[in-house]
Amino acid sequence: MPSKIADTLFSWEEAGAGAGNKERWRIIPSCIWWTIWKERNDRCFEDRRSLY
Repeated sequence: MPSKIADTLFSWEEAGAGAGNKERWRIIPSCIWWTIWKERNDRCFEDRRSLY
């Protein structure tokens, strides 16, 4: 498991080297981080709780 964000992105880029559509492959980490960011903000600032 990479210890830094830059290392994570680099390993993700290597994993997608053979992907058919590289543009879609490159946007996946951003989508994951955006979803985590939104969930964190909802919990911290909107006083919402997870369903779990």
